[in-house]
Amino acid sequence: MTLFISMILISCVGLGTAFWYLMNRRQKKKRLELRLLGGRTHLLGEEIALSLESLQNFSNQNLKAQHDDALEALDQLHLLLVERQAHLLNSEDLIHLQNYKISVLKAIFADDIADHLEIPNPAVTPVHPPTTEASSSHQRDRANVEDQLLSKISQLNKGKTAEKKPPEK
Repeated sequence: MTLFISMILISCVGLGTAFWYLMNRRQKKKRLELRLLGGRTHLLGEEIALSLESLQNFSNQNLKAQHDDALEALDQLHLLLVERQAHLLNSEDLIHLQNYKISVLKAIFADDIADHLEIPNPAVTPVHPPTTEASSSHQRDRANVEDQLLSKISQLNKGKTAEKKPPEK
C-alpha cells in the first residue's frame, strides 16, 4: 500500500509540475505578445505624428504646384500617345505598301516564268523582244505606281493626324 500511495504522490507532483510549466509558458507567451503590441503601438503613434505634421505643413500652394505638374505630365503623355499613333499608322501603311509590292513582284515573276516556259513553235521563228525598251517601260510603270501609292499614303496620314490633334487651350 505504501507503494501505491507513493506512486499517487509522485503522479500528483509530476502533474502539478507539468501544469505549473504550462501556465508559466502561457504567461511568458502573453507577455511577449503584449510587448510586441506595445512596440507596434509606439511605431504607429510615431508614424501618425509624422503624417499629422506633414498635413499641417501642407498648403494650397503645394497642392497647386503638384496639380500643375500633374497636368503637364498628362499633356506630355497625350503628345507621346499621338506620336505613337502616328508611328503605328506609318508602320501600317508600310505594311500595306510592302504587301502590294510583294503581290506586284509575284505577278511579274509569274509572267516571266510563264514567258520562259512557253514551248517555241518550230514553224515560227522566235522573235526576241527588245529588252531595254520593255524593261525601262516596266520600271517607269512600276515607279509611277509606287509614287502614286506613296502620295496616297501621305495624304491619308495628313488627314488622320489632323483629326487626332488635341484641341488647343
